[in-house]
Amino acid sequence: MDDKYKKLKEEVENCYWEIKYYNEKLEKLRKSCNHPETELVNYSPRVGQVFENTEVCSICGEVINIPIGVMK
Repeated sequence: MDDKYKKLKEEVENCYWEIKYYNEKLEKLRKSCNHPETELVNYSPRVGQVFENTEVCSICGEVINIPIGVMK
């Protein structure tokens, strides 16, 4: 593998590490939030699936409640 691709691979691996790091940091922040303010939004956990009136914390963005059977 030439140097160009070694550097590219290293940068990609660093990006994955940063994603993991920030996901863990976000999880810790959300655990410390008491969710004092919430709002009802359309929530899409994956392409093609949207849940209406999903309760989400306005402070940390954590999904609090997905209403069962309310899919758009």
